[in-house]
Amino acid sequence: MDDEIAALCQDIGDAVTELTEERGIVIAYTIMGITEGAQCTARTVSSEIANATVKQFEDWGWAVADVARGYDWTPGAIRLIIPMGDEGPAGGDPVEDPGSDRDSIEEAIAAAKANNVVVSPVLGTGYSPEVEALARDLAEGIQGDLFITKDPGYDLVAGILRLIGLTVERHAEPTPTPPTGPVPPARSFTASVPLPGEVDFSAKVVGTNVALALGLALAFGFLSTLFNNTLKENEDEIRDRLSPLVSRISVKRQLVEGEVRRRPWWFTLILLVLTALIYALLDSTFAFNAQGATFLLSLFVSIAVTTYVYEGLQAFLGIRLYGLQGYMRAFPVAALIAIGCVILTRLVRFQPGYLFGFVAAYVLVSGEDFDEEATAVQGAVLVLMPAAVTLVISIVAWLLSGPLAGVTLLRSLLVTAFVSGLEGVLFSLVPLSFLDGEVLFKWNKVVWLGSFALVAYWFFQILLNPRSGYLDAFTQSNVIVTLLLLAVFGVLTGAFWLYFRLRGRGTGGA
Repeated sequence: MDDEIAALCQDIGDAVTELTEERGIVIAYTIMGITEGAQCTARTVSSEIANATVKQFEDWGWAVADVARGYDWTPGAIRLIIPMGDEGPAGGDPVEDPGSDRDSIEEAIAAAKANNVVVSPVLGTGYSPEVEALARDLAEGIQGDLFITKDPGYDLVAGILRLIGLTVERHAEPTPTPPTGPVPPARSFTASVPLPGEVDFSAKVVGTNVALALGLALAFGFLSTLFNNTLKENEDEIRDRLSPLVSRISVKRQLVEGEVRRRPWWFTLILLVLTALIYALLDSTFAFNAQGATFLLSLFVSIAVTTYVYEGLQAFLGIRLYGLQGYMRAFPVAALIAIGCVILTRLVRFQPGYLFGFVAAYVLVSGEDFDEEATAVQGAVLVLMPAAVTLVISIVAWLLSGPLAGVTLLRSLLVTAFVSGLEGVLFSLVPLSFLDGEVLFKWNKVVWLGSFALVAYWFFQILLNPRSGYLDAFTQSNVIVTLLLLAVFGVLTGAFWLYFRLRGRGTGGA
C-alpha cells in the first residue's frame, strides 16, 4: 500500500479544500494507520481507539469495527469510514472466507449499522477476487460504495472524493418518513454514472446483465413487430397524426424530392444550445453555477459529437459506398424529444436520465427512394457501422472517465458523451417503423437481435445494474424502472393493436 499512502498524503489536503470550496461540504477528517503509522498516517487505530481489537497492520475489517464504535464522531455530522486495503481484512492474505476474514466483515457491518456509520472501502492495486468480494459485501451491507484504484498517483484521491460526494448526496437530508417504492438517492448526472472501477465484471453480474439484455431485445422485437404491422395496415388513416413524431427518422425515410432550403449553420447552433439547456434538467442538482456551466458545455459537445458521428457517418458511407446524395439537416423536433426525455426521467426518477443524443439527421436530396433502389445489405451497413463506431467511442469515453476522474471538466465531458452515445444508439436500434432499427430488423432478425442485445448489455452493465447478480438485480431501482416502462410499452402496443382490430370487425359487420 506504499503507493496508495504516498498519493493519499500528498493530495488529500488540497482536494478536500477544493471540495469544500466547490460544493460547500465541510469535512473534518482523520487519517489513521491500523497498527503502524507511515507518512501522514502516524496516528493508528490501535493507539487512538480505546479497546481496539486490531492486531496486525492488515486488519482493516476489524479496524472498521473499532472506529465505528470508538471514534469521537462530530454530533449531527454524516459518519463515513473509508478503509484502504489490498489484502484480506483480517491479517492479510491468504483470505479465509468462511473464517476470520468473513467474521471481520460481518463485525464491521454490525458495528457500522449500530453506530449509523457509512463504510465505503478502497481497494489498492494487487488485490485478489476474494478480497474484492468481501469489500463489496461490506459496502453493500451498509449502503456504501466501493472504489478500486488503477493508478493511485492519478485516480486515488479523486475516487475518495467521489465516495465522499456520493455519501453526502445520499445522506445529507434524510427523509423523515421512508418513501414507498424504490426511490434512488438524488445524485448529479455525472456522479450517477459509476467509474470503471466501481462496476463488477464478475461472471455472475455479467451473466445476469446478458440475460436481461436478451430479454429486453426479445420483448422489443415482438412488441415492435406488432406495432409496425398495425401501423402498416392502417397507415393511410394515422400517417398524418404520427408525422410530427417522426421528423428525426432513419436514412431510408429521408428522401426529399427536388431542391430543399437548407437551414443555416446558426440554426443548428441555436438548436444545440436549446437542447443542451433542456437536457441539463435531467440533473436534479443542476444550477446556474460553475458546476452547472461545466455540465452544459459537456451536453453541448456530447450531443454534437453523437449526432455528427452517427448521422455524419451514415452520410459519408451513403455517398462514398452507394453514391447517395444528401446532407445533414437539423430538426427542431429534437427540442420536443428532449422535453419528453426530461419529463419521463423526472417521472420515473431514472438516473442519470434518458438522453437521446441527436439534433440532426441525414437527408437524401437526390436519387431513387432508398427502399426501392438500395439493397437490404446496404441499408444494414448504413445502420450497423455508425452504430458500432458510436458504441465504441462511448465505451472508450467511459473507460477514460476513470483515469481522468480528477479533472472535473474532462470527467463531465466523457461521462456525458458516454450516456449520449450509448442511449442514442440503443434508442435508434429499437425496430419501430420510424427508427433505424427497423432496417436491420427487416434485413436479418438474428443480426438485429445480437446488435440490440450488445448495446442493451452495456446499458444494463453500467447504468442499470453495475453490481448485482441473479435475482438481486431485480431489486435495483433502475432495473425495476426499465421493466415497468417495458410493461407500459407493451400495454400501449397491445391497446393500439386491439383498437384497430376491434374497430375493423365493427366496420366489417356494418
